This record gives sequence, structure tokens and C-alpha cells, in this order.
Amino acid sequence: MRYLQDRASLSLGARQKVREAASLVHARVQKRQRLGIKNLIMPLLVQSVYSKCLSVDSLGSWPGQGNETLWLPRFHFQRTKVVKERIQIGIFAGIHGDEPGGILGVMDFLRELDEHPELGRDFEIWVYPICNPGGCTDGTRNSRSGYDLNR
Repeated sequence: MRYLQDRASLSLGARQKVREAASLVHARVQKRQRLGIKNLIMPLLVQSVYSKCLSVDSLGSWPGQGNETLWLPRFHFQRTKVVKERIQIGIFAGIHGDEPGGILGVMDFLRELDEHPELGRDFEIWVYPICNPGGCTDGTRNSRSGYDLNR
């Protein structure tokens, strides 16, 4: 296990920042406070700044209510930039806006994977932590257009 710790993608200081951000999000979710998309995935955004293996982009954005902008964040994990055939995996969370457990689980999974990137050496992982941004910001199961995205 020592070898895995020596090869971590995140420095000790970066790991501490990501864990602090995750702790704040977990605390606010436990108090059932609503969070905007950016605040909800802040630990992943912080992690992607410091990580050698994790990057972030967006599948797109559109206007929400008032001056709100909704967007679909996408995170990409790949241990190295070496081009080789890898098993590709897609992970989707936040389908029901009132169930943040999947989002929090994805954040914890990516943090652990980034701390031990050797475990992901054969994989290219695409993570979509919030698939129902309107429902997440409203705290409702359904999308803003009234659809249950799981049906």
C-alpha cells in the first residue's frame, strides 16, 4: 500500500483542501440545505484543479429560472495521458434531484481513486455527477419539466 500512497495524484495539501470542501458539502446536505450545482460539486471542482488524473468540462448549459444558469458537469479520470486501450466506464448520479447520496458517493469515489490512481490504471472513467440540475437545485425528484428521469 505504501507504493500506492507514494504515487498519489494529489499532494497532501491538495487532499486536505478537497476533504475540507467535501466535509462542508456533507454537513450542508445533512442539514437538508439546498445547494446550487457549483456549490454541490465544489469538492470535485477543487480536486480537478490539483489533480493530474481528473479533468472537468461541461456538456452544455441553458437558462434556468431568473438569471440562473443550469449546466451538466462532466468529469474525466485517466491515470496517465498515455494513449492505450482502456476499459471505458460511465457513472451517472443526481438523477433524482432530492437524493444527493449518489452525488456524494461519486465525489468520495473519485477522491479515493485520485489518492490511489494505480487502482484505475486500466480504466478511463467518465462521471456525470448531476444529471438533473434543475431537480437538484429545487430539491425535487423530477426535472423542471415534470419528468422522472429514472422512468
